[in-house]
Amino acid sequence: MDDRERTAWSLRAAIQTAARERFRASIVVRPIPGLSKGYRDVEPLAGLRAAVLARNVTTRQVRDYAEQARADGHSWDAVAEALGLGQVEGPLTRGEQAYLHLVEHRLLHTDDPDRRSGRSPVAYWRCSACGQYVTDRGPFEAAPFNNEEGHAPECARHATEIAAYRAEWEEP
Repeated sequence: MDDRERTAWSLRAAIQTAARERFRASIVVRPIPGLSKGYRDVEPLAGLRAAVLARNVTTRQVRDYAEQARADGHSWDAVAEALGLGQVEGPLTRGEQAYLHLVEHRLLHTDDPDRRSGRSPVAYWRCSACGQYVTDRGPFEAAPFNNEEGHAPECARHATEIAAYRAEWEEP
């Protein structure tokens, strides 16, 4: 594990601590496919709340540090490099893109690789009921079978969602 990975683990641990202390998260053990032991984590909604708090704090810190860098005489290009923004194609320089990201809250090209490729963004997760990896396109369609792909045919969780949808939307 290199220094960057150790730092990332430290930040994750701080988020888990915040989840336990601020949001009273309990510890859960998540299974790891193929291993007899799982990994310890905090309850996901409390973890999400803590991670959102961390994101909001770090978003503000990113802008504060960028403004301090500019005050110290660093260029917008140097700020873009610190943000991890590589050379870009198009009418804007990477310094201009860094400015627009920090000041106007526009996405950087590095923020969403799916948008660059033209694919619709999706989430992937392992269903706790059937154990299969699911492609989740979000809550944009009413029918759960249009939003989630990959559940096992006998998945009780997905079947319950489909039955609830049909009870509400389809004619008997």
